[in-house]
Amino acid sequence: MGEKPQTYQRLFQWSMAALLLLFCGYNLNDSVHRFEGIVGMTTKNGFGCYCHGEDPTPSVSVWIEGPDTLSAGEEGVYTLFLSRDSTVTAGFNIATQFGSLGVVDSLETYWYEDELTHIGPKPAQRGGTVSWVFSYTAPDSTFLLVDTLFSVGNSANQDTMATEADKWNFGEKFLVTVIGATSVVGGSNGGRPAAYRLHQNYPNPFNPSTTISFDLPEDSSVKITLHDATGRKVQELADAEFPAGTHQMTIGGRGMPLASGVYFYRFQAQSSSSRDSFSSTRKMVLVR
Repeated sequence: MGEKPQTYQRLFQWSMAALLLLFCGYNLNDSVHRFEGIVGMTTKNGFGCYCHGEDPTPSVSVWIEGPDTLSAGEEGVYTLFLSRDSTVTAGFNIATQFGSLGVVDSLETYWYEDELTHIGPKPAQRGGTVSWVFSYTAPDSTFLLVDTLFSVGNSANQDTMATEADKWNFGEKFLVTVIGATSVVGGSNGGRPAAYRLHQNYPNPFNPSTTISFDLPEDSSVKITLHDATGRKVQELADAEFPAGTHQMTIGGRGMPLASGVYFYRFQAQSSSSRDSFSSTRKMVLVR
């Protein structure tokens, strides 16, 4: 008689585990669950690792490191990190807005439905840190654009059950500036623009995307930042070296998750060969 409560408890645990797997496999936000991992859980198209708790936990740190500027079609190698003191094993999901993701270590990571996830939970290193290496290829583009890498990570205690000891969090969006082909318009200096200039974005107002153009009379370091109506910087749009010419960059979509309102984009350029510099600010209106 003394063994019945334990037997009932085991049956209950097995039933709950089966229900949990069923829930993860068929859920409301169309995520796709596999034995190895899960996709469709980032802020791009999902709501997080809710099988391990409804809300993200700040004690779980998730971040990406790698090059923040690539040429169109160029491949870069990146690392996703997860850190939490009590992590025993961990898993992840990575998605991108425009570019493509690739597997670097096929024993740890696999590609599914244009996203990346883990092959089985990965044991944590000393200090509760886990990392995965992956590749990202910038999209072919004739314009300068800003792509976004989305991530989410789950810290687990490896007891095979989703309990309160398991925690997860979204990673900070990692922005990649993609430098496209340069189109040079006519000018007085052999086809180059005669002076620095920041053009008004078009269309304006816009939804969901708009294009910013700027002129460079010589090779320059360019930085473009986006600010809200109070002057607070909300996003960095570009920070790279550009050749002389007229450049265009398209921004918007899910890569720029902002509320409707008035914003200002600030353009700063510093010549690579002289002391010439230029700055200008223009207003744009986002209408959701």
